[in-house]
Amino acid sequence: MEHAKSNVRGTHEHGYAVINAYHYMLEVANPGSKTTLLLDENGRFKHFFVSYAAWITDFQEMRKVIVVDGTFLRSKYEGVLLSAVAQDAENHIFSVAFCVVDKECDASYEYFFQI
Repeated sequence: MEHAKSNVRGTHEHGYAVINAYHYMLEVANPGSKTTLLLDENGRFKHFFVSYAAWITDFQEMRKVIVVDGTFLRSKYEGVLLSAVAQDAENHIFSVAFCVVDKECDASYEYFFQI
C-alpha cells in the first residue's frame, strides 16, 4: 500500500528535494505573492511561508481580525502547519497565509509573524 501511495503522490524525500524549484515556480506563477523559504546551515528545511497575491489583495475587504492556529503534520519528517485566517463581512473564513515550520516553538511563530 505504501509503495502505491508513493508512486501516486511521490515520496517525502522527493518533495523536500524539489522544494526550491516549487518555491521558484510559485513566485513565477503568482506574481505579487509573498513566499519565503528558509533552510538551515546544512541546507535542510526549516520554514516555508506562502501568502498568495489574491489573498493579499482580498484581505483589504476582510474584518481586521486575524486568527492564527497550528497543527502538527504527521509524516516521517513531522513539522507544523501554521495558518492565518480572517473573516469577511458575511462571516466566511478566508485564508491569509500559511507556513510550514520544522517545529512549534517561539522562533517559528516569530518567523511567521515577521514575514
